[in-house]
Amino acid sequence: MLANFVFRTAITMMCIVMAGCGAPPRDLERVPLETPQAVSDFLDIAARTELAYSPETSTQLGLSTEVAGYDYFAGLDDRSEAGIARMGLKRIEILNTLDHIDTEALPEDLATSVLAVRAAYAATVEMRAFGHGQVALGFVRPYAVDQLSGGYIDVPDLLLNRQSIRVPEDIGAYLARLTALAGTIDDERRRLAADADRGICPPAFILERMRRLALSLIASDVPTHPIVTALENQMLGRSNISEQLKEQALGQAQQIVVDEVIPSYQRFIDKLAEMEANAPDAPGVWQLPAGEAYYAAALEFYSGRSASAQDVHNEGLTLVASLSARLDSALVAAGYVDGTIGEKLAELGQQPGQLFENDNEGRRALINSLRERISMMEARMGEIVETVPATSVSIAPVPDYLTPTAPGGYYISAPADGTAPGLFFINLRDTFEWPAFTLPTLLYHETLPGHHLESAFISEQAQLPLIRQMVWNPVFGEGWAVYAEDLAFELGVYEDDPMGELGYIQSLLFRAARLVVDTGLHHERWSRQRAIDYLVEVTGQPETAMATEVDRYTVWPGQAASYMSGRQAIRALRDNAHLILGDGFSLQAFHSIILKNGPRPIELVERDVDAWIIASLDANP
Repeated sequence: MLANFVFRTAITMMCIVMAGCGAPPRDLERVPLETPQAVSDFLDIAARTELAYSPETSTQLGLSTEVAGYDYFAGLDDRSEAGIARMGLKRIEILNTLDHIDTEALPEDLATSVLAVRAAYAATVEMRAFGHGQVALGFVRPYAVDQLSGGYIDVPDLLLNRQSIRVPEDIGAYLARLTALAGTIDDERRRLAADADRGICPPAFILERMRRLALSLIASDVPTHPIVTALENQMLGRSNISEQLKEQALGQAQQIVVDEVIPSYQRFIDKLAEMEANAPDAPGVWQLPAGEAYYAAALEFYSGRSASAQDVHNEGLTLVASLSARLDSALVAAGYVDGTIGEKLAELGQQPGQLFENDNEGRRALINSLRERISMMEARMGEIVETVPATSVSIAPVPDYLTPTAPGGYYISAPADGTAPGLFFINLRDTFEWPAFTLPTLLYHETLPGHHLESAFISEQAQLPLIRQMVWNPVFGEGWAVYAEDLAFELGVYEDDPMGELGYIQSLLFRAARLVVDTGLHHERWSRQRAIDYLVEVTGQPETAMATEVDRYTVWPGQAASYMSGRQAIRALRDNAHLILGDGFSLQAFHSIILKNGPRPIELVERDVDAWIIASLDANP
């Protein structure tokens, strides 16, 4: 009887979600936009349209059913070709309406929202016109699925890190999503194969990474599979869920994994192995149909400007030369005289106290050292922004199944319902990849004053429309995080840590080298090994870590340009404001202006800063 209850709940919730995903809440073409309220209503409709097609986004954002507009807890995104095509058409409709809104007649904050959302939709529609890959409001990738994203890894991550179980009905939602995972994997397998038939196939080394990752996801014994143990852990201590129901739910989860999930992964793995035999060896998107045009559009999408690939490549080479000279001078001052920069950094990384043991105790020690730095930085946030956000941030190792392909570190913002903190994940597959001098800057980039400060400040202070919370601008977000590395340096955190300062300069050099490698792969037609060798030589980082980076750029062309492009733009705005305002310049106020209107194109940030400068001059003539 209890098993039937769980099953009925799962099926009922799946039906509700399928009905909710069938159509957006209102007809997009019938909304009058003569008033600010009508414009606000339309932005809300756009948000609910997105959420109707993406139950997973609602979970990631931690939205209530009232805000999302339906009970989304049991559904997964429709990753079929037909579902993606339907969403593409809806986005064209939304963009058409946004294009006809007169922003000059709107209040400033609402006009900014319209312009930011319009820019995101315009870029999304442009990239979708290429007819392949992943396209969302804030990121594009050329392949239907890769080693960084796709339902085969995104859904397990959702179940492990975001799916909450508080009442018995939540069990049904968990099992419904687990059941739907098999169909999700099958949909992406079909899209990947269909694209390959049209000449849009990931390189063989990427397919191999994907295959090994997928194999790792079905390598565990079923009772100890992460998806099953996550359900078990979520139910622990829940007195409102009977022991009998817990036992039956775990039994159902194991059966779904055996009957549905593992077979779908095996079909996916078999297809990847089949594709590897005929896949290209070269990493660049130049080899795809209309590949050069795709890269030009992707580079503009991620850099926020229309510079050519050659210009970005040359800019990167210039920055690498300048920062290499700065780093080499600092290394010589620290006593590292002989050899190349890479050799000097490698020698530094082997010094006593630099390496953590590559075992559980060493991983704990590494994470504890980061937590101490977060506590120190929390006390300094009043020097960065006028209002310090209250949302906390936690540190966790990247889950074992993701360590082979995940980047060195990444951040996930806190859910809107406040049930969890922001999360900084660090990849500890090999602690020897993380000499102590490299860790502080990584932490400042991902947490405070980087991604976490930006995310928490916007969540608590900006009061943005829901659709703005769903639109990511990579130049703004990654640019702020690299700029935050500068802020930490300016706060004097390295005054008693000269080795940490070397890590800071190395990090800037790495961002510059990314410009060279990204354009090298996709414009200059570099080989994978040439790109790896360049990064190792220039930055002195381990070859295994740099191989992971190159494979990331392979499937995410252009994204590497967002870091330094955004950082340079913010620094230029700050320098100009300081020059004009002189002693009237407030760093905290400047940062509040940058952050308060949320992720948006740099030209809108520039407009806001200019308005702030004029207002400051008027207030202090």
